[in-house]
Amino acid sequence: MKQLEEKVKALRTKKGWSQEDLAREIGVSLSTVQRWERRSCKPTRLAYRELKKLLNEAGIKVEDLGEQTIQDASDGSNTGRMQAYVSHYRWDAGLSLRDWRYVVRIANIDFSDLTFDASSGANLPNLLFEAMEIIPNMNAGRPVFYMARGVKTILRQQMSSLRDQSDMSLGEVGGVRIDNFHGVPVKRCDALAVDEAVVA
Repeated sequence: MKQLEEKVKALRTKKGWSQEDLAREIGVSLSTVQRWERRSCKPTRLAYRELKKLLNEAGIKVEDLGEQTIQDASDGSNTGRMQAYVSHYRWDAGLSLRDWRYVVRIANIDFSDLTFDASSGANLPNLLFEAMEIIPNMNAGRPVFYMARGVKTILRQQMSSLRDQSDMSLGEVGGVRIDNFHGVPVKRCDALAVDEAVVA
């Protein structure tokens, strides 16, 4: 489990912020953020509440477990039980999988060049078919396509312009409507960027 200072640094890295930017966002001084990262002080309750909001927005989950009795794990003389405030941190870093061969990333799509009829830019249905062919065994797990809202919208438009050849359908899973492409669910994930740098 990572310490608070590591989470603060991870938050700044993820947002592209300096220590001064984070201090301004939370409403504390620059020296306060520096002390947090050096572990020389902990945030006040008010600052911690604001910091917790920012961490949650960045996918770094913080759960206050309150005061608990813990066992000192150090090798020193203080090896007894003591009261401590405990927080649990979890960082949702993204995709986790057992076998890398079962992930295909369709990169280098210029979102600004996409059209509803695929007359210019990427032909999304063709890219999805190619991605399905790369997977060694489509039955070895539960295949899913994840895409940003705008890309999913363009995919729907491109599929509807093809009409006769459309392999896009609408299904229902647990009362929730899910788009399917050739039997594979298509889910929206707004955390995916549509303006990323070209992957070489």
